Amino acid sequence: MTKPASLGRRRAAAAADSSDFYKERRQAVIDAAARVFQERGYEATTFVHIAEELQTDRASLYYYASSKKQLFEEVVRQASQANVEAVEAVARGAESPSEKLRIAFSWLMESYSSNYPYFRLFIQLYLNESATGAAGLDKENRIWAERYYKAIRSIIEQGVANGEFTSDLPLGILTIGVIGTANWIQVTGIGSARHHSKSKKPLLPPRDIGRGLADLLLNGLKQRSDHKT
Repeated sequence: MTKPASLGRRRAAAAADSSDFYKERRQAVIDAAARVFQERGYEATTFVHIAEELQTDRASLYYYASSKKQLFEEVVRQASQANVEAVEAVARGAESPSEKLRIAFSWLMESYSSNYPYFRLFIQLYLNESATGAAGLDKENRIWAERYYKAIRSIIEQGVANGEFTSDLPLGILTIGVIGTANWIQVTGIGSARHHSKSKKPLLPPRDIGRGLADLLLNGLKQRSDHKT
């Protein structure tokens, strides 16, 4: 019983010290965990698999994380934070709601591609929390998910308010539909170069995919207003 407690104290002390070496090594562990989670799935992954990815022993990993659940949550946190903050900044911008949606989708597709597989892990969990059993979204990641939803909803709400967008659907359903469109592209991996093993390139540049999706949504949102008397 004393060994785990002692290791926990050492891990806490190292984290508090935040030396460059510790931070770099811990990030390497998180990166390796993300790759293994993507390849094997959360349930099938063990510390042994992550250690093998790093070419080290399992015991060494406990110096940087207490469990695979903690590593998974850190992968999700890092993957979601930058995206949420970027979309929030777009929502606060001075562009028209239509252009904001294009910018947001372009950013998301580029970020999904450059940060693959982090966001795919987040989206898979966000779409079905029960799929990973005990992992779930922790409190912090739930907050990021809620902020992401509110930022996208804000853009749509602005478009409805100024007459650019119109729909008989409630704002909440529209928001979920818009988010779901972006999420499905990432779940399928179409926007990622790694999804295309032969060419090493996505079908289209991620930015073009994002703007194309935004235009598709915008055409639907604007069509009713074009025919409105």
